Amino acid sequence: MAEDSGIRRLRLVGGVTAYNEEPRIESSLRSLLEQEMPEGLGWTKIWVVVSGCTDRTAEVVERLSREDPRIVLVVEPRRNGKASALNEIFSRADGDLLVLLDGDSVAAPGALRSLWAAARGVEPPFAVMGRPAPPGPPVGRIYPEVELLYRLHHEYHAEVLARAEGTHLADNLMLLSLGSSPTLPRNLVNDGPFLAHWVLSHGGRLLYAPQAEVILKIPLTLGDHLAQRRRIHWGHWQVRDLTGLPVTTLETHARTRPGEAWKIVVRSVRSTRKGSRSLLVLLMAEVAALAMARWDRVSPRPEPALWLPIRDSLPTPERTLF
Repeated sequence: MAEDSGIRRLRLVGGVTAYNEEPRIESSLRSLLEQEMPEGLGWTKIWVVVSGCTDRTAEVVERLSREDPRIVLVVEPRRNGKASALNEIFSRADGDLLVLLDGDSVAAPGALRSLWAAARGVEPPFAVMGRPAPPGPPVGRIYPEVELLYRLHHEYHAEVLARAEGTHLADNLMLLSLGSSPTLPRNLVNDGPFLAHWVLSHGGRLLYAPQAEVILKIPLTLGDHLAQRRRIHWGHWQVRDLTGLPVTTLETHARTRPGEAWKIVVRSVRSTRKGSRSLLVLLMAEVAALAMARWDRVSPRPEPALWLPIRDSLPTPERTLF
């Protein structure tokens, strides 16, 4: 986006989606509201769409909206999937820039400044991806494997998006230019890659802000990890079917540029604890997850967007990620 912050203040809109995130939603929203704002940017509204919740997520958001009127609650009585919730946000987002954050994640301090720094001077449309990261204190039985997975994720995107290549974006934390907005298909599973294709199809750019960390809810067991990877693989194939273009990942990179992919793997393994052992576990898990995702293609789910969320490591609302 052209640097016009000296002429007018850009309107920044937030969008948060949540399903049964009572233990996390307050931390998620406060992580946006407490960001140090870049010069020329200011929040107008933060739309929070809660979908089919059976816990007190909506009540927590309603309480926060009374404290800060910039928070606006939208309730979907029935859970229809994240794509439906995002369409609610896109239909309401009136501004220059939109920050999307998952309701189970927390934007680290300084994340917004880093997202905006990556976007300054770039003409819209564009999408800037933050850096997904596991929580600081190790949690769960497979933390070393998750840590390596997100290191691989970082190294790959830092390599590929810096060259203006690739068709993948993580959807946990994202900055989008506003103007025209997509309508996401019903039952879309992976919104990040679909939004990446949409931006590219409109002549836009995909960017990566590695300093813009977003702290995730991570799988605690191998079973949770397999379920998550199964959903992601299925969702990537769904985006390919919808757009006619593949979703680029480290796996696809290994086929086209094996030498470069190998260097990414070596760097990642060397920079994480138990790297070699964790890599072996991840490889075996990927084979299993791919097989399960292929079975889901043979025997389709009636509502593929309604995958069960992974189990939470925060059993009470009082615990936070910081």
